[in-house]
Amino acid sequence: MWSHFLSAPPLFGILAILNAADAAASDFRIDGGESGWDQNAWYVQVDGVMGGLSSGGLQFRENRTTMAFSGDINLRGGGFSSVRRRFYEELDLSAFAGVVLTVEADPIIASVGTRTAPLGMHLQFGDSRSYPSFSSAFAIPLANDSAQEVSVFLPMESFDRGSYFGRQCRNCALDLTKINEMSFYVLFQEGPFDVRLKSVTAVKEAEAFAPLPIEFESSEEVERLLQATIYSGGSLYDKSYSELCIALYWSVLNTLIAAPAGVSESLREVACSGLAELSLDSSKAEKAWSLRRTMDAMLSNIEGNDRSSGSTGSDGAEIEAIQCVPRTSIAEGARPIVNGTSVEAFPDSIETEGENPSPLSPRSTGTSRFVGLKLAAIAVTTALLCS
Repeated sequence: MWSHFLSAPPLFGILAILNAADAAASDFRIDGGESGWDQNAWYVQVDGVMGGLSSGGLQFRENRTTMAFSGDINLRGGGFSSVRRRFYEELDLSAFAGVVLTVEADPIIASVGTRTAPLGMHLQFGDSRSYPSFSSAFAIPLANDSAQEVSVFLPMESFDRGSYFGRQCRNCALDLTKINEMSFYVLFQEGPFDVRLKSVTAVKEAEAFAPLPIEFESSEEVERLLQATIYSGGSLYDKSYSELCIALYWSVLNTLIAAPAGVSESLREVACSGLAELSLDSSKAEKAWSLRRTMDAMLSNIEGNDRSSGSTGSDGAEIEAIQCVPRTSIAEGARPIVNGTSVEAFPDSIETEGENPSPLSPRSTGTSRFVGLKLAAIAVTTALLCS
């Protein structure tokens, strides 16, 4: 599956060919994949450097094709755990559209009868010209079972959160021609975590990937997932990590749209409507608010205030029919993979046969689609965002 990726051969035990811009292949494997992770390059750094009590551990499994990062986040005095590596020679990623990250999905049931929010993370790059490092946010997609692989696309322009020892910089930018460091961060999500990373690949063109299909047994399970996601995302938003809040909300909304069972038609309508109304040109705070209002509308729907076909929004706007294509990342311009083929642009609708969405393996065939309805405006009054 990964044979078309460029792998850097070892030179005296060290990856030597790291200048991706000069690679002949269209995509560039930064680390992981069939060739395995560069095990000796990675190390753990936790918030103990700031007096915190969080923990982190690192293991390489399955012939180094899986990097397992686990630990526990403690919010007393700190709140983060990370794994990181430096590159012995700088990477030039300026010719690439973004990064495809492939992971093992998180089982949605953490304990009997409890559905938890997805885990939000930062993928972070550093360059040799700047003190700050630059992060892009993503959520580990959910699945009914463990060990299912799924991919997320992160555009290069999304690496826009520059920070240095926890302090953000406002007038700084990542130099993609001088990448010398990469790291993964778990931030301010209290409790244990277990992340299984498969590969990081720079790609020339944007791509879109479908969520894994999850079957819900009842609307109560859906409600608990929404409430847990709002709680987790809201906590991150309140700590000024709005991009992590957005990643969690987006991931759960698209997971619910793609669910083959347990999510009502009217609930999908509300989710699709909210995503259709989301402006990708808006600020991070506005995106978080927009997605939060959609989740509030879904909770209202579950409680019996139906926002389904034939109804109107709170401003009296009528529903307009569209089709909804769930995907794992919010990236604008990502080309969906449909029946094994990447189409040229992300359309407003994709025709599909059959009632239920189909599963999608990472960078494989098919994509999950579901027909939804667009609500011209969703206006839900909330006392607090994400709390």
